[in-house]
Amino acid sequence: TTPTSNRPLRGGKATVWEGGVRVPCIVNWPGLTKPGGRTDAIVQTEDFYPTFVQLLGLKPQPGQTFDGVSVADSFAGKPFNHPPIFIYFPHSPGVPDVLPPAVTVTDGDWKLMRLFYQGESGAHGYWLYNLKDDIGETKDLTAVQPDRVKQMDALIEKFLARTKAVTPKPNPAYDPTAKKTGPPKGKRKPAKRLLV
Repeated sequence: TTPTSNRPLRGGKATVWEGGVRVPCIVNWPGLTKPGGRTDAIVQTEDFYPTFVQLLGLKPQPGQTFDGVSVADSFAGKPFNHPPIFIYFPHSPGVPDVLPPAVTVTDGDWKLMRLFYQGESGAHGYWLYNLKDDIGETKDLTAVQPDRVKQMDALIEKFLARTKAVTPKPNPAYDPTAKKTGPPKGKRKPAKRLLV
């Protein structure tokens, strides 16, 4: 298998599959966490700062905004539902399970992957998974959940606008019939499908 295998999760490092983004989070905070405690709550690194601000009793600066939310309740083993989590990966590194430039949103048990301009006639492509039932991301549910795809894609669109993300654009010089072998040394590389 690949050196970055996280089975039963799909994919590995440098991908937006669960095997590339889902890792354990271990927290030891005396008086808050319980020895041997466990939660399946999903948190992200952006949550640490607002969590520490809350737990340390600090006051945010006037007008200060946070990218994440406080997850102190999850550390204490209390019920916690995270707002939608976004992962933006606008490039295609040369790793196993590579994907084209993509953005994902995870909302509760559901995860939508938008693959920039990989659908029919140059539209975006989508994959939808229910992570509760399919942690290995093997059953794409876009065809049976079109309304959910639209609703979650609207969340992605708002996220990209709010963060002023630079998004890939189709490359008009892309030639899908060009040979995929590497160019001779010193020559220009073939055009890529997307430009960032």
